[in-house]
Amino acid sequence: MLKEKKSLSQIQKWQWKGNIPTVDNSSYEEYNFYVLHKKPLNKYTIKDVYFMLVQDELLEILIPYTLDFLDNKDVFFEAEYYEGDLFNAILSNKCEFWKSDFAKRYIPKLIRLINKFENYDYTEKKIYAVSRNTLKNSIDEIKRCLNL
Repeated sequence: MLKEKKSLSQIQKWQWKGNIPTVDNSSYEEYNFYVLHKKPLNKYTIKDVYFMLVQDELLEILIPYTLDFLDNKDVFFEAEYYEGDLFNAILSNKCEFWKSDFAKRYIPKLIRLINKFENYDYTEKKIYAVSRNTLKNSIDEIKRCLNL
């Protein structure tokens, strides 16, 4: 898992403004967002990583971690909802991140994962068409964004 022992709140020097969310007074997303900001990153589960990626939080730490994780797993690894959702979380609506100077050093890993997707052997594992298409659309979006 992640090695960082600080929480997102500690890293970003961030404090919640307003009423503290609880299970009873807030949505799942708001409550989970609050809880995960207080949780040390080294205690995150892969579901936590996925949730925060979808929230566009701490991408500089979570995307490199996820690239390594997926490089050692399967591009169709399911974190929460569907096959490939974790890979999709580092692609979908992340053009600005991938164009940043910080992200340039991670593009070779990204390309390696894209190649894994494009050369995936579907005889080994049945993947639903909707999962494949969702991931393909996000990959096409990133390829256009980065002129790949």
